Amino acid sequence: MYKRGLLFLLVFIIFLQSSLAQDSCLAVSQNPSEEQLNQLITESATRIWNVYSQIPKYSGNNNEIFKAALIGLENWEPEPKYAILANYKERIADELRILAGVSGSCIDNYSLNAKDGYLNGVKLNTNEYVISGEVIDIYNEVTGHQTTRIYGMYTPEQSPFLVDFYKGPFIEGLMSRTDFSSSQSDCFYTLFSTEGNVILRDDTPESIFSHVIFHERVHYQISLLDSTSQRILEEAKEIFIEWMINQKEEVLGVNAETKETTALTRSFFEKNIPNGQLRFDIQHGSWTEFYAGLGAWTEHPKPIEGFDALRISYQFKIRHPEAEVIWKQVFNSVREGWVEKRECIDIYYLDNGYDCRDESALCIEGGCVEENSAISHLENILLDPNQSEELKKNAVIALVNLGELQILRDVFDYQNSDSIRRLIGRFTQRTDK
Repeated sequence: MYKRGLLFLLVFIIFLQSSLAQDSCLAVSQNPSEEQLNQLITESATRIWNVYSQIPKYSGNNNEIFKAALIGLENWEPEPKYAILANYKERIADELRILAGVSGSCIDNYSLNAKDGYLNGVKLNTNEYVISGEVIDIYNEVTGHQTTRIYGMYTPEQSPFLVDFYKGPFIEGLMSRTDFSSSQSDCFYTLFSTEGNVILRDDTPESIFSHVIFHERVHYQISLLDSTSQRILEEAKEIFIEWMINQKEEVLGVNAETKETTALTRSFFEKNIPNGQLRFDIQHGSWTEFYAGLGAWTEHPKPIEGFDALRISYQFKIRHPEAEVIWKQVFNSVREGWVEKRECIDIYYLDNGYDCRDESALCIEGGCVEENSAISHLENILLDPNQSEELKKNAVIALVNLGELQILRDVFDYQNSDSIRRLIGRFTQRTDK
């Protein structure tokens, strides 16, 4: 097998070098222009793709062609006259991704989403990406939005003018301060300029991660509302903020001269949102910022003082009942879509089978899994001759409680243990003949 693989790689390299040599336009100087280099990279990727797409075992399967092409590219050494290409394998790989129609490399390689779709215990949605914080910082510098460290952002609809205006400076900044290539930088900009994405930075502290992602999901959920509902929420927010600013309340403070405790007058806004940056964002940022803050501080309060969600929610409710109904729909939609990774207290084998903290999941080998995955896992236990009799007995009980009697009938003949066969037979009426 090793010799066959080595021979295949050798044939590919010879084939590729031969293909490149067929077109004199690929000859390049030691200091090509960016335009010449782009052409060379694009044509090289196309020829590599064509080589692998002609191999029968990969024919018609872009993902397999792409995987094989990447392996070949990694071991490829160009001829001396194309030596410059050896420094641009990453960009050739980016072009191969485009040809394959797979997701952009910035998402594939630099999004830090966990393989199981969870990060810090929270299930990420398909429009949510966790990327390098440095990339977010550069984007905010270019767009003039950098006031404090931003841990998350929702990408609203942008005008074509702004998309074109910021693209050049962003890509230039990214390439001058990071190791990302031009195509990777372009992919990142597509991520930022596509409406509906939620982007989170990789260095977000775990203690505030749930707060940050809930905040951004509120922005996204509001964007899904019809225009009338959005208008009602926006108008209510403006009126309510004005009321909070004008409503005066007494608070206890310290007199700067006498150092004695005294009563001070503060606005409801200041008293209940003591964080100055947060007040600024709510008052001068997007109108949805108020609701995003209200939702996040209600559901996942930060470990620092910043937003009295309980008092603010109550006052908003009694002053804006129509908007309150719409807001609760938004808030509940975000809550209903919230999925956390469930952890089992222990592995229990109770009368009802595998037990888990959440009744909709089953506890399998130390972790909670959804029911369909659990059923498959239990079936595999019964088909595996190396599993213990105790584990198989518990698997039978779990499948009975799930109502999966047909699976038990199907695995009956594969059981070597008489006790397991009798146990299955008790529930399925299967008997030895």
